[in-house]
This record gives sequence, structure tokens and C-alpha cells, in this order.
Amino acid sequence: MYKINDKLRLRWPVMEEFHKGWIWYMDPDIQYMVNGTKEPYTMDQVVRMFDFLNTKGEFYFIEVYEEGIWKPIGDATLMYGQNNDVPITIGDTNYHKKGIGSLVLATLIDKAKDQGFDKLVVHIYSYNTASIVLYEKFGFKKFEDTEDGSNYILYLE
Repeated sequence: MYKINDKLRLRWPVMEEFHKGWIWYMDPDIQYMVNGTKEPYTMDQVVRMFDFLNTKGEFYFIEVYEEGIWKPIGDATLMYGQNNDVPITIGDTNYHKKGIGSLVLATLIDKAKDQGFDKLVVHIYSYNTASIVLYEKFGFKKFEDTEDGSNYILYLE
């Protein structure tokens, strides 16, 4: 677990908790921004996706502390491998535009630096302007256009 501040943390969920994230991926607007389709995921698809992310890197639930409990509102992964991808999903729309994505991304960048990563890469759909603004704010630069968006890279020192 990584405490970002008194009201925000990243926590490794166990598989038995993966169902808590299903609600985010049932929202067609979230699905569109994350996966390019408005088709909701089934519970089985969510479990398989989270299991995949968990085996390819450090998979976290993003949680906020409210009314005495920690509430999962999204997920993030620091992926290992050729591209060191850093996908972030704020799945609960009540927490959009509150700076949470910035706090999470800053934490993941620091973790990547501590672990000796030389770069981070993320693919963003061209219509996901909020994500483009977020990643560019942290120095990610577009380096490759794709059919549906662009890949962005951040070289770490």
C-alpha cells in the first residue's frame, strides 16, 4: 500500500475484491475513454483484466478516505516490460477533475524512478483530452500516432 496523503492511497487488492471495480467498467463513458468501446465489461472480463494487470506489474485500487472508510474509486498499474505502461482509471465520475489523477501519476512516476525505470509509456485515445492534458502536464511527449490515438513517452532520469 502507498499512502499518497491522509485521504488518498494506492492499495493492492486481492482477487476476491476485483468485483469492486466492475462498476467502473459497466459505465459506457468510462469504457469509451479506457478501451475505445462503450460495451460494458462482464464481471469475468474485469477479473481477467485485473488479473492480467496484476501479473504484468503493480496493480492498485485508487482509494479515498471518506466517512471513516477507504472507498475504491479507480485503478492504476505500474507495468513492467518493454514499455513500462502506466494506465490510470478514475472510474467513479464523482472524483473526476479533483486532482486525483495528478497525485496518482506523480506517485507512480516516483515509484518508477526508485525502481530504475528509464522511461514510461502510455497509449491515449485521441478523444480522451483529459488524459492527454494530464500526462503532458507531467512531461509525457507524443512520439507515435496510432489508428485510434497516440503513444506518449516520459524519459526518467
